[in-house]
Amino acid sequence: MSLFPMFTLPAAAGTGELPLFTDVAMDYDAGTPRWESGNPVLVTGLEAVKSWAWRAGATAPYRWPSVDWSYGGELEARVGQP
Repeated sequence: MSLFPMFTLPAAAGTGELPLFTDVAMDYDAGTPRWESGNPVLVTGLEAVKSWAWRAGATAPYRWPSVDWSYGGELEARVGQP
């Protein structure tokens, strides 16, 4: 019995190993997620961590009410500063 029965545990949950991180691929030049045939392109491993880190750094904190205040980077505020 699970507290959240609508969610299933990853296959590796009982082995002590975490599943490989999966995220949406990013088009870094355009600043948008990559799509193919109407679906987001998924990547795993190092490329998934890079896309997550890029979005975290590019998201301005305190701007969007749906984003936690501890998420994002203050790079935008530092532009033009000595």
